[in-house]
Amino acid sequence: MWFKNISLNNTLFHLRTLRDIFQTMRITQDQESPQGAFMQFLEQQGFSFGHADIHEFCYKMKNVQETDKEYIVPLVLAKALVQPYPSKHMIMAKLPEDLAEAVSVDYESGNLIDKLPTFEFHPAKEKRNLENGYVENIRYDANKQRLTGTLHAYKDKLSSNLKGYFDRREPIGVSIGFAYSEGPSGEFNGSRYDAAQKDLLLTHLALLPPNQAIGRCPLPLCGVGIDTIDSEGEIIHNHDAEEGEMLKMKKDLQKMKDDLLKIKNSLIKMLSYSLSQMR
Repeated sequence: MWFKNISLNNTLFHLRTLRDIFQTMRITQDQESPQGAFMQFLEQQGFSFGHADIHEFCYKMKNVQETDKEYIVPLVLAKALVQPYPSKHMIMAKLPEDLAEAVSVDYESGNLIDKLPTFEFHPAKEKRNLENGYVENIRYDANKQRLTGTLHAYKDKLSSNLKGYFDRREPIGVSIGFAYSEGPSGEFNGSRYDAAQKDLLLTHLALLPPNQAIGRCPLPLCGVGIDTIDSEGEIIHNHDAEEGEMLKMKKDLQKMKDDLLKIKNSLIKMLSYSLSQMR
């Protein structure tokens, strides 16, 4: 039967199927909240709901160089990880060998560049003149399987919110802007993925204030100043934080699989009910 081969790629497709079945069942929706009845319907099928948490880091960046015009801080741009891409309905991987070969290119010409421009959030094409700094000395750290570099942030180009994080020496999230080609599916660090991101071409880096956004590679795996943070004078060993974050990501993936199983079971029940009504 068609529903035996449901995969993670089809999660949103089957959620839409549930939505369509819900609508054809003509269940009265809450007039004050158009999606309220559908949420109740999903809850009846065994789904649970949550929200994205904004984490406040009590750690402080150390070794920040500051001039009249700039903050100069080491950062981690990206790390070898298996990551969900909901908009593509896919689980994708940045693999160590591909990060090691990543290059920075100009957004318009495609020429290689030494300084990767930075922005607050990912810029629309017409706003690419609003860069607020650059990253230089980008290199691959084979021991920790990640891209590192040095950020130069222009003080007069930062929003007051983002500048406050630099002044308080609080770590800042990041997200790379890049192009890639899709490689085959596989497994990395015990997690399956649908495609690998290969031939990485970096075009910019988004700086993400933690009170407004969380990158796909979140703090403390990636970010500004994460290798220099300390709490009450003690250095935080990033490999401990990384292992904890990887464990959390594996749990999140397992929850996705569990939710998918609930969708499958719900579809089976609904299909059986629909067939019984047709007899």
